Parts: sequence; C-alpha cells; structure tokens
Amino acid sequence: MKGFMRNSIPILLLLILIVSFHVLPSNAQQVNTSKTVLHKGEIEFKDLPKEVQERIKKTPSYGPENTDALKNIDMKKIKELPKHSSIGSDGSIVTDLPKPKVSEKNGFLGSDNEKMDTKNLLNSLVPNNLEITHHTTYPYNAVARLLVEKTPGNYNWCSGFYIDRNTIITAAHCVYNTTTNTPAVNIEYERSPGPTGNPLYEFGATKKFWINSGYVDLPNENGNISDSKYDFAAVQVGKDSANWFGIRNSNHQPGEQILLTGYPSGGEYDASIQYKSLGVISSIENYNGILQTTGYMHDGMSGGPSWNTKVGTTAVIGINSASLSDYSYSFSTRIEGSTYDRIIYWRDLPD
Repeated sequence: MKGFMRNSIPILLLLILIVSFHVLPSNAQQVNTSKTVLHKGEIEFKDLPKEVQERIKKTPSYGPENTDALKNIDMKKIKELPKHSSIGSDGSIVTDLPKPKVSEKNGFLGSDNEKMDTKNLLNSLVPNNLEITHHTTYPYNAVARLLVEKTPGNYNWCSGFYIDRNTIITAAHCVYNTTTNTPAVNIEYERSPGPTGNPLYEFGATKKFWINSGYVDLPNENGNISDSKYDFAAVQVGKDSANWFGIRNSNHQPGEQILLTGYPSGGEYDASIQYKSLGVISSIENYNGILQTTGYMHDGMSGGPSWNTKVGTTAVIGINSASLSDYSYSFSTRIEGSTYDRIIYWRDLPD
C-alpha cells in the first residue's frame, strides 16, 4: 500500500500539471500579457530634419489654442464616466453618442493586387517583415504620417489614416500619455509623404483631437494587451484630403489576411518611408475588442491602418496599437461596436 502511494504521488502531480495547463489560454502569448507601446524615445526639436524644423516654425496650428482644459481635467470625474464617453482636446465631454447616421459602405473599390494566398502566413510573424508601399496609389495615399509634440520641444513619430476629407484616426497613446495624464501639445500631419522630405499632398498642424474616457482612465500606457481596446483617437485637420479609407465593423475572421501599414521609426527606419506588413488575423477572441495578428508592427506605425480587401471594398478593420515585448504578435484595436460608433461620431462632427 505504501509503495502504491509513493508511486501515485508523481502520477497525481502530473495530472495536476496537465489540468493546470489546459485551463490556461491555448496560445502561449496569453501567459505574458505585457505589451510594447509602439513609440520608443522622444526626438528633440534640434534633432529633427532641417526641412521639418522650418515647416514646424512656419505652419500655424488648427483647432483650440491650447489643450490646458484636457490637461487639467478632473480625473475623479473621468472614472465616473461611461467608458465610451468622448473627450475633446478642448476639455469637452460627450457621454451619449448618437448611433451612426450613415452606412459603413463608404469605402473605395478594393484592389485585387493585395489579395494573396494566406496558407504560408499562419505562423507567428517574421521580424522586420516590412515592404515599401506604393505610397502615391490608393489606399496608401490615404495613410498619414504624424509628428506629435508630446511635451514642449519633444516629439514622437506616429501614423494614422484618413476616414473622410479632414478626419485622421490614430492611436490614443500617440496624442495622450496616461502615465502622466498629459495631452499632446501639437500634431504635425502629412498625407502619404515620400522619402524626399517635402510634403507630397496636404500637410499642416492641429491641436484638435478626441479620445475616449476608457483610455484616459488607464493608469499606464505600457499596461496590458487588453488595454488596447481603448487605444484609438481622432484628429481633425484644417485641409481637405482627396483620399480616405472606408471602415468595416463586421465580418472579421481568424485566418483572413490583414495588412498593417504605417511609417516605422527607430533603428534602421527614420519615418521617411511608408511600409506595409502582410499577415493574418490569428484571433478575435483572445482579447476583447482586439485583433491579434501575425503582421509585423514596428515603432512609429502606431495609429496606422490594419486593413484588407473583402466583400468588395478596401476597408480598415483595426488600428495599429501594440506588440508583445518580443514582437511575436501584434495587436490592433478592433473597429466594432461602440468603438465603431465613436469613430463615426467623430468623423461626422462639424469642422
């Protein structure tokens, strides 16, 4: 009997380990939920390219004169708001968002050039799996490069995309720091610039943007992956674009291809060239409101579009947000439900 008990203990421990393993999420990345927010290090004004410095000096900023109202907002009040509340850079708060007035069928016809066989894309992403885009052709000419003044004289590169003539969607962490509860000072924008250093299309500066209370209420911008469901914002600009994306709030399925697009910065990249990474959606269920993908997302691509061509239109289905610290997966804020409603609400606001 004693021998039986001695032999049973290892078997019992093995059974416990097996049961414990199976109650964990099926994908290994679920064990480590820490993320990397995709902008590393600030750039001082003196280190920006000379032509960018001159453009900043000469370009007046659209929108409110400053964002002090948002900077001084009562955080206790924020905690009491519904998570879907809209907060403007002028400090305005809207808690009851109207339902979208128009159909989501407002995209351009899709391009068969971006449809590919996804059979070889089902494994984890390949680091630096980036390819230069044709930035002057649609939909790449609807992608924006943002230079965000996070604190006076200090900048970060980010990306974004137009959803109408004067509204750019980007990541909330590009325009608001939840660790210090401080909004961006100013946002320089260019539509689809190329490597020459000179703007090809519309460019300007703005201080007019909106975020959501769910993001403002986060304690730390380098938090968990699950926080990425709040990581979206809208920027209104003072010059009209001729090109923009449609957005799709349904019909997202694991296994379908997805392209992550933006302006990577840091390391071998200097934010002067637009890149894309092709991958697939690996999960829509591991994290609520988030697309987990095998596309490669580099610093500076935050806020850029995660998009594909399906049901006849090219449309954005997610917003580039973060990667795991080892870059084994990337995560995009999924455009659905109240997130979709807020984006449409921001898009339809008057100038």
